[in-house]
Amino acid sequence: MRSFVLAVGLIVPGFTSSLAAQGSFPPAYPLDVWKDKEFTARFLGNYGQVADVEPKITDDERTVLTQFQDLMAAGKKDEAAMALKQAIQPDGKGSGIFEFTLAQVAVERNALPAAAGLYKAAILKYKDFRRAWRALGYVLHQTQDYPGAVKSLSTAIRLGDNDPVTYGLYGHALLSGKKPVAAEQAFRMALMFEPDKNDWRTGLIGALVEQSKFAEVVALYDEMIRDQPENTDLVQRQAMVLVTMDETKRASENLEILARAGKLKGKDLRLLGDVYMRDTQAALAFHAWKRAYETEEPRDNAAALKEAELLSSADARTEAREFIRTIRETAKDSLAAPQKEQLLKLESRIALAEGKNDEAAAIMEKIVEANPLDGQALLLLGDHYLASSAREKAAGFYDRASKLTDKDTQSKAFQRLGRLLLEEQKFSDALLRFKSAYAAKPSAQLQKYVVDLEKHLQKKGK
Repeated sequence: MRSFVLAVGLIVPGFTSSLAAQGSFPPAYPLDVWKDKEFTARFLGNYGQVADVEPKITDDERTVLTQFQDLMAAGKKDEAAMALKQAIQPDGKGSGIFEFTLAQVAVERNALPAAAGLYKAAILKYKDFRRAWRALGYVLHQTQDYPGAVKSLSTAIRLGDNDPVTYGLYGHALLSGKKPVAAEQAFRMALMFEPDKNDWRTGLIGALVEQSKFAEVVALYDEMIRDQPENTDLVQRQAMVLVTMDETKRASENLEILARAGKLKGKDLRLLGDVYMRDTQAALAFHAWKRAYETEEPRDNAAALKEAELLSSADARTEAREFIRTIRETAKDSLAAPQKEQLLKLESRIALAEGKNDEAAAIMEKIVEANPLDGQALLLLGDHYLASSAREKAAGFYDRASKLTDKDTQSKAFQRLGRLLLEEQKFSDALLRFKSAYAAKPSAQLQKYVVDLEKHLQKKGK
């Protein structure tokens, strides 16, 4: 059966791209905003208002910033930037506000590496420049420098930054660095300020999954599903978590509701079948897989064949036969030659399990006729004729299989020949076959068998 392995990328897909879609980080200033009087007053007046975390601006710096604002408002962005560059004082002098403002312009132009350098230059002039640390963290996060983002954002938080975006990006950077415990706390802080923000809820789910806190993940999905009942992806992801918790009944109920509403197709129905099969409900699994195969485009013949095999292995032979018929009728010419052989072998095994030995043999004869080197078919034919007491004919098929190049087939064939010889009391010949089986594919069990048989022959020779 297909294994259920949870990965953060599967449970919380698209988290990073979702964050990026919120807008530029840090928020860039579009051209028109420089004409806004309210923004201008805030832009020029808020520096130095927060003691200890903003640099103190001199009157000369404020004059330069006013000139910068006038040039930006007039659409002369290059001249505005040049005016700031020329006003920057070397050797660590100045407040760092010019570097910070130029960084903002660089962000607007999507010149993120240049912006990062300017933010760092501003911080060198004022090490507790909170907004510069935060903005640097945003830029480093956007360029996927997550260790750098962790350092910058944690510094901003230590300096008193309580912006939910800061906590959210900090959490994501921590999660990307394989620190889910700290990431969990960061996302919870972000959610405290923005409890309905899907980015933070999704990030928290990722952190919880990494810690195997699946019950909390399910509860969080319950909350998100209540808020977004039309989002079937959430239901599917929750179902995968429920399966991991062995809550297969609830998982199948969730998915079945969607299936009956016509909201599940293809891979989603296949997941429902997987859940039913894990809950040992083969008949229900068959119906889900059948609907998946009939509705998906393009047809996943390989998956359907695997599912038919699973049904047969679960002794759901009636459903397996029906699924085989569905595959043949639906796939038509899209089945590759090996897949057609696989269907025939499966039919043969089902026939054998039902005691229809002649039917099974007829199918295997067709396979061997089409492909004389099919080791599995040769072994199955040998098994059939052995069950029918045609020992000589069975040995012939085993002997043909032992001459193939596939080591696994060789080993199985030699073991079958060895058992035939043991039944005939031909112990020396049997020992040679079992040694050949071990040489083809060594195993501890075969080695023990060879040793025991050698001891038996030694005792018999005394």
